[in-house]
Amino acid sequence: MIPFEIRKIKYPDGKKSVKAVVSLDYAMTKGTTEKLSEIENLFVILRKDCKKQMKKIKKNRGNAKLHWELGDIVCKFLDEIEAREFCFVGSIQSLIDYIGLSQRDWRRHIQLRKEYPDKKMINDDIRWMYYSELMDIADIEKRKQGEELLLKGEINTREEFRDFKKGLDA
Repeated sequence: MIPFEIRKIKYPDGKKSVKAVVSLDYAMTKGTTEKLSEIENLFVILRKDCKKQMKKIKKNRGNAKLHWELGDIVCKFLDEIEAREFCFVGSIQSLIDYIGLSQRDWRRHIQLRKEYPDKKMINDDIRWMYYSELMDIADIEKRKQGEELLLKGEINTREEFRDFKKGLDA
């Protein structure tokens, strides 16, 4: 795997761009320049797709499937990069710098996508804030128990859900 970073470049004419950067050893390898150019293009597409998805989320913040889709966009990008035998160093920080959101938010979106690999696994009746809290529960059976309590209406507030999580630790 070839490690790379994404850096913001400002040209003398004022135009800004992103560049995939690797060590000099890898830069000298045949074909690396073309591969890096492809990665830069993929990152530009990632940035556009994420921003478009974030606009959808702003219109309906509670919709967990929209948040799942954001995580899916990032996971597909990371999978594509890995398939090209590259490793995205500082990926979360790059997402923060070039797209927005916090480190915690990116980790939650990616984790949601990985924990629920199929969007159909996301229940429309459970809001994003609860899925975000569910990600704290490592035990899948206990997480399912939390989902059931939410669906039955036995948990109605974030505080009640946090009390439920505290009870799991006891």
